[in-house]
Amino acid sequence: MKKLLIIVVLGLLWCNVGFTIGNWRIQPVANNEFIEVSINGNVTKGDRYRLHITNKGKCNAVEDGFTFFTMTNHPDILNIKGKKILIEAMGSKILSKVKTVYPAMGGHFVWLSNGLYDIDEHAKFLQNNKILEVKLISVYSDYEKKIGWNAEDMFDVIFNSWDLTNVYNALMQGKKNCLEGN
Repeated sequence: MKKLLIIVVLGLLWCNVGFTIGNWRIQPVANNEFIEVSINGNVTKGDRYRLHITNKGKCNAVEDGFTFFTMTNHPDILNIKGKKILIEAMGSKILSKVKTVYPAMGGHFVWLSNGLYDIDEHAKFLQNNKILEVKLISVYSDYEKKIGWNAEDMFDVIFNSWDLTNVYNALMQGKKNCLEGN
């Protein structure tokens, strides 16, 4: 029994399931294809700000995005995958791409991507901000023709914020984990 306990403890020490820096969670995701650096939202705790570092290559790019949970159950919610959502963040309006939509807990999680960035530059940019505030404005079924919905039509909560304290250190640790193969 004592040998089994020692084996289990040693196995847990060598098992890399992630760790945290402040409120930031750093862990491998998607069958170890990415290192995810993420934090819970301040308004809706299940909404996470997610920074994904690919494990393929030099670990020098990060995908910036977040999830929004909605209980609205709009009839077209599952059809917005690949569509654009106009958001307001850090004083600017930008288009985010809907990566995926999936049912959960009587509603839907909508995962948005803001694009890829150089990890070092993005970490420096983010560290100069105390908080990330995001407001969803419009959901487009056809952005070119400006056809779609107001965000309130599809989302019951259209605002969330995330604390960016320690974001630089968390991203640099995520990059280090990526370079080390986790």
